[in-house]
Amino acid sequence: MYWRQSELPFDERTRAYIAALDADADLALLAAQGIPLRLEAQRVFRVLTMLLQKAAARSLNAYEIGCIASRANPSVRSPLEKLHGNALRMAACAMRAGGDAWPEAMTPQQEGAYMAAMAQLLDEFLEEFVIAGDEMLL
Repeated sequence: MYWRQSELPFDERTRAYIAALDADADLALLAAQGIPLRLEAQRVFRVLTMLLQKAAARSLNAYEIGCIASRANPSVRSPLEKLHGNALRMAACAMRAGGDAWPEAMTPQQEGAYMAAMAQLLDEFLEEFVIAGDEMLL
């Protein structure tokens, strides 16, 4: 995020590469190479791939994407962390699980509900995302 080139737009070739990323295929490749990720790490991997794809498709640059995923202040959650909490709550309501106290290992149905909620929230957030200097404006 702190390199000047992070503020340059992605070129068409890079955007096409990002659009073609497949988090599940990459996770399977890692596991096949003896690098299995814990379930919660797999979820983070999928969410960050989703963020990268959705943001790049909307012409955000690496710096702007980093602002969404990173904490500007250690004591304040990042926008992505806030979206995660909301996605957990939305998915729990959709699954009638009652709250966001799901175990780290969700069932496939719970995971699907969470990812659908996160996709919806990311789309809504990115529609409103504007950055001015180092400050996000919504």
